[in-house]
This record gives sequence, structure tokens and C-alpha cells, in this order.
Amino acid sequence: MKLDLDILKKYLVALNLDKAREYRASCIPNFLSKFYSLTNDKELNEKKLSCLAEDCNWYENPTNQNDPFDARMGFFDEVYAKKTEMPQKTIDFLKWLLDHMIDHLLLCCFADSDYRNLPMWAYYANNYHGYCVNYKINCKENFSEVIYYKERTRLNEILSAFIDVYLLNQEWDDITTRQGIFADTMELFFSVKHKSWRHEKEYRIIRTLKEESDKQISNGEEKDQRIPNKEMGLEVKDITIGLKCKPEYKQRIMQIAKDRKIKCYQLCTDETKFLSRQKIDL
Repeated sequence: MKLDLDILKKYLVALNLDKAREYRASCIPNFLSKFYSLTNDKELNEKKLSCLAEDCNWYENPTNQNDPFDARMGFFDEVYAKKTEMPQKTIDFLKWLLDHMIDHLLLCCFADSDYRNLPMWAYYANNYHGYCVNYKINCKENFSEVIYYKERTRLNEILSAFIDVYLLNQEWDDITTRQGIFADTMELFFSVKHKSWRHEKEYRIIRTLKEESDKQISNGEEKDQRIPNKEMGLEVKDITIGLKCKPEYKQRIMQIAKDRKIKCYQLCTDETKFLSRQKIDL
């Protein structure tokens, strides 16, 4: 079931956070795949294979993604803000707030696809040299469906709501709900990409770096984190090795699959169906 933004908006406007989250989770598939490259960078390859062996995934900041507008389809419109006579201090704060949130984002991206997806092997498994992992999704609440749109969206009003929810001394009985609505709405915008990416059918897990990472961020250090799959509700079902995977990496993946008792397949061409795969006896 595809996400219907009108239905989701109805729950958010009504401050029905539980219903909104339940609805979003109901739109997440039971299985998702992730394609991994294995390049000439041996250190990076080891990082990925170690994660596979230890049942983890790396979560990276949007700046490390292949789309310069990742998490930035929503923007703060300073010109519009000035026309509404918003004080400059408020403008500066809200601009900082949006950048601060994006700086602290961690993403792990998946596709509603499987090993038969030719473009994904080319894009993300460096032309079939890598591998594909099929995951069972055991905790759908952790996932966001990527929404594909043709234009960027002004976030001035939504960001201004942050001041009302978090900073002003308001006596609201539903303050926790309002905070959750704001967080979920921003997560929604962090999952918007330009419509030209629609064919990837992406889903993602979004997490936040801890505040103690501020020093790391200000120093320009790498912003990523390794998180166990079990913690995120991911269960590896099988692994498919790419057509051009180097023998040493193929052997390594097979050994990992054997150690973890995971089904392992070799991708192969098919004269009638393009791609197929053969199970490897471990």
C-alpha cells in the first residue's frame, strides 16, 4: 500500500500522532533490499563486509548521499520571511535550526526491489561488482517512505511552529504530542526527493546524532554511525553476489553467509528473463 499524503495530513492536523505513525508503518513493505558496492577501496570494502558479518549497517549524513538535495527539498525562505516582517534574530535562528537538524541526521537507505533490478546493481553495486542483501522488516515504525516531488517546499511556517512548541512558555496538556507531530513532520520532509529519483522506490531509516557529536561536526569529521540491524528491526533473509564480484570478496561473502546460516546466491544472466540467481551450497 502506497502512502497517501492526504490521509497522513489528516491525522497530523488532528494531532493524532498514534494514528499517523500507525498509518505510515502500514505502508512499509515486508521486505526491502540494499545494494552494496565493493570497489578498489579495500578499507571501505572491509568496513561493509564487517558490517555484514556482525549484522550491522552504517548510517550516514545526507551530505554523503549521491543527491545534493537529499534532506534539503524543504528550505527556509528568508525573502518571504522578511516580507512577513519576521525579526532578523528569528530568521537567523530558524535558518540555523534547519541546518542543525540536517547536520545531525543519519540515513540508511533501502529499495522496494530485489536482485532483479538492473539499474540498482549499476548505481549502488558498482556495475555488479558488489552484492545485494534482502531484509525482512520486523519494525516498520522505524522506516519512512521516500516521497518524490517536482518542487522544493518552503518550511517557514513549520519551522516557526518549533518556537511555539519548544521555546515559548505555553501550558499545553498535549505538549509531548505536539513535539512528536513536529518531529514526524520534519522527518517527512527529510524523506522527500526530486521526482527524477522515483524509479528507485526508496525507503529509509532516519536517526539523529547525539548532541555530544557537535564537536565532531564542527571539526568536519566523518558523521556516520554503525547500528545493529536487530535494533532497527532488520533481519537478513538472503544475500545475492554480483556477476562481477571479485573471487576474494565472493569467498568472503560466502563464508559470512555460512557462519551466519544465511542463504547465499550467485547472480547470473538469463536468456529469457535478464537476471536470475543460483543458490550456493555452503
